[in-house]
Amino acid sequence: MQADGWKELDHLWFKLRRAKRIAKSNAQVGISLSQGKGSYTLLAVTEGRGVLLTDGQAFGVEEGTIYVAEPAASMTLLPEGEATTELYLFSFDVMRDRTREMAGESRAELLPMPQAGKPLRIPPVSLSAMSRAAYGSMTGQSGLERFRSQFMFQELLHRVFNEWMAEPSDELNIALEHLRTYIEQHYYEPLSVKRLAGLSKISPRHLVQMFKDKYKVEPMEYVRTLRVQRRKAKTMTAGQA
Repeated sequence: MQADGWKELDHLWFKLRRAKRIAKSNAQVGISLSQGKGSYTLLAVTEGRGVLLTDGQAFGVEEGTIYVAEPAASMTLLPEGEATTELYLFSFDVMRDRTREMAGESRAELLPMPQAGKPLRIPPVSLSAMSRAAYGSMTGQSGLERFRSQFMFQELLHRVFNEWMAEPSDELNIALEHLRTYIEQHYYEPLSVKRLAGLSKISPRHLVQMFKDKYKVEPMEYVRTLRVQRRKAKTMTAGQA
């Protein structure tokens, strides 16, 4: 993040305003994604692929793609193929609290969102889980559950900021990030520590320790967690059919 005022994220407010889920099968026409004029919109593509048209630009998107649109930006998704398209739209504001020196009053002003207008891709499994959690809480029946959605959305933003602010200088951290992404994309395959160590070019013993130090979980435990989450998601989907 390059803009002044974004060096300390704890001085900023990120307020989730609305959440919407769109799921279409065999869509033959463009899907309008306009969300209103006063807030930013975070688009999370969790299934399918296509072309995103926004204010004269076109981007290829697929599952795992995140795109932050400026307020009042128009967006249309043109799905590709016959697979189901699933995506989430989150409208949110970015503000910083400032104090008026003379009056002693505080006011909030809408801030520019860095990297808005640039697509980003994160592992689809993580994006799907975080988007589903934030949307489910935001559309809940109780005020307490909707209050919880703010924290769920913060988790999603944290992952986005982490990708935006990543420094490419640490080769080991990059290798671990690539390995985590690989696990999230291939967790259903017969993985082992030996196989993961070969992919990352790190010895099995050191891989287990470094992965745990960075992510607070051993690699194979992470694999098992993803498998359990996937089974739960399939069970919930089957129950709603």
